[in-house]
Amino acid sequence: MQAKNGSVILTVIICAVLLGGLVYLVQPDEVTIPEVPTAAEIAALISIPNIDIPESISLDEIVVGIYEGDVKKLEEDVQSALWDEFDDEYMDEITDLIEDAEDDDIENLNIIDWNYRNDYKFTILNLGLDDEEDRAGQVDNTFKVQYNIVGEDDLLTDKVYITGTASNWDDRDNEFDTVDAIFTL
Repeated sequence: MQAKNGSVILTVIICAVLLGGLVYLVQPDEVTIPEVPTAAEIAALISIPNIDIPESISLDEIVVGIYEGDVKKLEEDVQSALWDEFDDEYMDEITDLIEDAEDDDIENLNIIDWNYRNDYKFTILNLGLDDEEDRAGQVDNTFKVQYNIVGEDDLLTDKVYITGTASNWDDRDNEFDTVDAIFTL
């Protein structure tokens, strides 16, 4: 039994020596670590060109570009809602506003320019992409009106600023449930 153990021990020793020699032969001669540049050296190699940055683009301009059809439809619906409401009630509000400013009664009120100085501006309040009932928009505009003081012949003109909003879209009626207009001189 001891002879058997002796040959096993000799085999293990020979294998260990051979394995050690193999590991020695496979080792590289010298390990060289390349020189790593510093952050300052890397930054010196980077050139950043000067770029003219245009005016910042507003969110409305981005939305208009992506959802052009939806924006156009919303603007048309808001305008339509405001026009539908622009009846005697709104003309009465404008008349009251001017009479308060003139401190006198007026007559023959006419809107002679619906977009005075091209001040028209449409603002998206909610495009309603998630829920169409959330659709809402605002129109800001300037009207030029003409009128005369009761009992006088001279025609006077004035500017009337309007901020009109439409919200709470109703799919069943295909119109806005809430339409408001604020007029100022």
